[in-house]
Amino acid sequence: GHYDEAQILAREVICDAPPDSLARCDALRILGNCAAELGDPDAAEVYYHQAIDLARQLDYRYALYKCLHSLATNIYWPRGQFDLTLAAGKEALAQAQALHLGDELWFPLSDIAWVYWSTGRHELAAEIAEQMEQVVLPGSLGEGFTCCLRAGLAEPRPGFLTAVLPLYQCARSIAEATGDPGLNVEVRLGLCRSYRAAGNLAAAAAWADDAVAVTFRLNYRQFQAVALIERARTAIAADDPLSA
Repeated sequence: GHYDEAQILAREVICDAPPDSLARCDALRILGNCAAELGDPDAAEVYYHQAIDLARQLDYRYALYKCLHSLATNIYWPRGQFDLTLAAGKEALAQAQALHLGDELWFPLSDIAWVYWSTGRHELAAEIAEQMEQVVLPGSLGEGFTCCLRAGLAEPRPGFLTAVLPLYQCARSIAEATGDPGLNVEVRLGLCRSYRAAGNLAAAAAWADDAVAVTFRLNYRQFQAVALIERARTAIAADDPLSA
């Protein structure tokens, strides 16, 4: 989450590396990631496309796969451009499979799964979650997001918290160990939704407040709006429309 430092280092690479080098391609992708996380998707998209063009020119297929995944998860999905997310995610998955990137397949799989989850196609999302479970390593970032996806697919019914809380606890442990801002926020958003669905509005509000605080502390603007919306939904459920 130290995006300013990351940008400084990446720009140093841009200045020092040859224009047709793998290092320049990587630096462009990192600049795209930083711009996306700091809430500037237009700049991020430009960086990603520059990196993709260079990756195709250099036949740097690993960078091509990473950039396609980043386009899907950082640009198209937050904008609600779900068709583009699926297209980029599936092309990234094909590249990763061709490169035999076993434990990295979860990245593009997650792009596809979250589109299905976001658009209510939960059966398809569950199928992708099963594929993710087959490739993620224990204790990895991939396992954390897979746990969140599994928990988010659980149908609210009496006692369903018993099933989802262990999944979120596993994901939270991984989030704290890795420091990944996206997983840290996703865990809190999922816990907010789960407690709200179970009728425990006090716990839901606490997790919503925590999610908002994390997005501001980490300057993770990509998810600030989502966290604020979950806090507002919790306020509505608590019959507090003015706060909402």
